[in-house]
Amino acid sequence: MIKFGMNEKQVQETLQLEPQKYKKSPMSNVLTVAYPFCHMYYKENGECEAVEFFDTAVVTFQGRSLLETS
Repeated sequence: MIKFGMNEKQVQETLQLEPQKYKKSPMSNVLTVAYPFCHMYYKENGECEAVEFFDTAVVTFQGRSLLETS
């Protein structure tokens, strides 16, 4: 369970995967943390502020699939 406000270490422990890290653009102040099914974005203070999911992800909230919802 990923929660906004978690730090990178907490997310990595939750997902139990080693991510790749890179700058999405030269103007980026923080690294994008890339997993096979999502990209994690962190504020400069290290808190998770956004998640970009891909088609292969299963994303649910309160039992509803978010990727199948308009």
